[in-house]
Amino acid sequence: MVTDLNSALLDAFTVAGQKFSWNGQFYSCIANAERGSLVTAKSLFGTYGYPRQGDIITVAQRDWTVIKLANATIEITAGGLVPDSPFIDDPSNPSLAIFFEPFIRK
Repeated sequence: MVTDLNSALLDAFTVAGQKFSWNGQFYSCIANAERGSLVTAKSLFGTYGYPRQGDIITVAQRDWTVIKLANATIEITAGGLVPDSPFIDDPSNPSLAIFFEPFIRK
């Protein structure tokens, strides 16, 4: 079932998908820059792992800061980004939701 869902997700990227970049790699996704979110497939990341909160991604030729992965959240404090609740990787869900905001310069 997860394999079928992953295949359907990857098919959706070929029809209506965009790309985002992270760590010099490009990944297919469905992005909504106005809402600050995108959905991608976990299977695209291989051994690289997933972007983490605070990482910089490029969507629509613009740099953004990852603020949330799926069910995880962070708080922005004077000292930087502080995880509020950790990311829990659900193995039955092949998709990964990434939420982002404008790039925060340190």
